[in-house]
Amino acid sequence: MRDLILRVAPEVEEGIEYGMLDYPGLGNLAAQKDYVALYMSPAVLAEFKSRFPKASRGKSCLRFRNAGQVDWAALEELLVALRDR
Repeated sequence: MRDLILRVAPEVEEGIEYGMLDYPGLGNLAAQKDYVALYMSPAVLAEFKSRFPKASRGKSCLRFRNAGQVDWAALEELLVALRDR
């Protein structure tokens, strides 16, 4: 997931914020005990929520328990939408 973020937005400088990987303008990526969470703008996520039926979804995050839950093409489209806003 990190590689995809860096490929979609190579100009974004990766950092650490609140103990998570931070991608200014895109969101945050966090590894939790049972899942990986991608935090982002609630407005953009609302447009893409239906594209991730296997992921646990919050108001501003997608949570994936394993790589099989990730629709990589949809995730790339989501990241492009976040980048272009």
